[in-house]
Amino acid sequence: MKTLNKIEQLIYQTPAWKLVALVFAIMLFKTGIWVIPTIEQSITIASNPFANPFNADEEFLFWNWLGPFLAWTVGAKSAPAFIAFHFAFSVAFSALFLRIVFLRFSDQKARTSLILFCILPVSSTVYFWAGYDSITLFVMLLALATPGMSWSPFSQELPWECSILSKAS
Repeated sequence: MKTLNKIEQLIYQTPAWKLVALVFAIMLFKTGIWVIPTIEQSITIASNPFANPFNADEEFLFWNWLGPFLAWTVGAKSAPAFIAFHFAFSVAFSALFLRIVFLRFSDQKARTSLILFCILPVSSTVYFWAGYDSITLFVMLLALATPGMSWSPFSQELPWECSILSKAS
């Protein structure tokens, strides 16, 4: 029981920034940071997203065209720039999640959500395989975070109650 009480104190009584730093440090230590295994091919697409340099066995790489296209748009065509570009979306995804839960939920619910988020694979996938998943997850979370924006798929009234879209107490 003592151990559970200490864990509970750590989660709910530690300053929020320390808890976030600790949980993300543990998560990144557990999974590590790396890039998608097809990084070279994705960089090739980013050099010219309008041409297919691959044979039929590698055409699956065009299934997620958004990342290389955006990298091409901002000029991130070298390996370091391409990786940094996608890693920035990984950090933005995590930052947006933290902003959502700590602004919209009570402190206790936000801390519980943080722990649950970091237990789920989605939280570390963007770091373990920084790449197109980083952009996809960021865009999906951004659509949920901004339901009132005209470009959001949730700009209209939802036919169901969705607690993460409204401020919870």
